Amino acid sequence: MKTIQAVSIWQNGQVKFATKLNLSIIYDNLRDSATFQYELLEVLIDSDGLEYTSIVSQNNILMDGQDYQDWNGNNDYPYTWSANKLNLTIL
Repeated sequence: MKTIQAVSIWQNGQVKFATKLNLSIIYDNLRDSATFQYELLEVLIDSDGLEYTSIVSQNNILMDGQDYQDWNGNNDYPYTWSANKLNLTIL
């Protein structure tokens, strides 16, 4: 999970502010493409002062072609790549 510059998202009649990006790989053919599920998360604090997250938006994103070839197994690369594709800024 990475902290991102806050983005406003309309959800159920309210504006929510996502400040976290979470990625999960859901498919990788180990040759030329991988599919990730991304979640944009709002950080909330409960009455005890504990932080938790709530999903504001989620979808899948496909990495293929040269982007996949450039991925050298580094876990940060998919975050940087997806943030670029989604027009997000990692802090």
